[in-house]
Amino acid sequence: LGLLVSRFYFIDSFATGLSIASGIIGGLLPDFLVGCHELSDRLFKKFYRFHFWIHDLIKVKPTAFQGVAFQVIITGILLLSFH
Repeated sequence: LGLLVSRFYFIDSFATGLSIASGIIGGLLPDFLVGCHELSDRLFKKFYRFHFWIHDLIKVKPTAFQGVAFQVIITGILLLSFH
């Protein structure tokens, strides 16, 4: 959501195609590696454990609505701070 908004908001600013692509890759790569581990238990075992250890650090389990609201708030703060 944030990447799409920033792409249209910062069309002539610092957000080049490379920075947008880097954000997309950085956001999707951890889940891709976890998926690779689930297909084969030998691949990325340490990353898999680390990934879910990081997820387990957050004890509060937000609802889907709270998660979307949090993303909208953070995106709004970032958009206002770079304007």
